[in-house]
Amino acid sequence: PVPEPRSLTGVVQSVHGTSVILATPDGRSFTVDVAQVPEASRAELRESLTVRVTGLVSGSQMTATSLEIAEPEPGPPPLPALPPGDGEPVRITGIVASLDWPTVVLTTPDGRSVSVDVGELPAPARSSLIAGQPVTIVGERAGDRVVARAVEPVRPEEATPADGVRGR
Repeated sequence: PVPEPRSLTGVVQSVHGTSVILATPDGRSFTVDVAQVPEASRAELRESLTVRVTGLVSGSQMTATSLEIAEPEPGPPPLPALPPGDGEPVRITGIVASLDWPTVVLTTPDGRSVSVDVGELPAPARSSLIAGQPVTIVGERAGDRVVARAVEPVRPEEATPADGVRGR
């Protein structure tokens, strides 16, 4: 492809000499050569910094001619983690975000990620856990995790913010 002039804003993932890996908000990753950027600007580069670079882009490669520190896009404030507790009964409704035996991560309607230990569930209950599907897990708290005792199916319209993590 023919290089085209462009500006990119993203978060610095890594810096190696004059090569920077930049992740853009849309999930793409670019390798940016910053050798033509003034040394004073390059000296500020570090991981997790939001920057705006201008230069020539070809595919996922960019040769930058200017760089400036950018303000990160404002986002919602972080949600508090599930408070620790031991033995407290809970019901958690959410979407199965990931499965990594014996742990399932649910995303609750309020955006929290909750790790659930499903190792003690019987096989039929475990087989009902499918990534992307809404479920209600009944269990108990163990520190900052939940140990599942049962799984209940949920219709997507029932997974509302009021159905998040709650005591029983």
